[in-house]
Amino acid sequence: MELKLFDKIGTPPPHFTREQIMWGEDEAKYGGPWHLFGRCESTWVMYDVVEARKLFERQSSCPLFQLSGRFPMREFIRAITPS
Repeated sequence: MELKLFDKIGTPPPHFTREQIMWGEDEAKYGGPWHLFGRCESTWVMYDVVEARKLFERQSSCPLFQLSGRFPMREFIRAITPS
């Protein structure tokens, strides 16, 4: 899990590097879980590795969830639990 603070929803976090996304892609390639999780002000957002790559490349991406307010415990657990 890569934890980040976002400056703006829909754009990559300022300190999200190519090496981090490549590490995440390798982790997922070999069956490991990987997610980009963070917050922008009061909004929590989580991406899987495919959508995080799109976000990194500044393409249209779709987070697993995007919620304002409280810590999204239920959504967080649901997102990281294997199907």
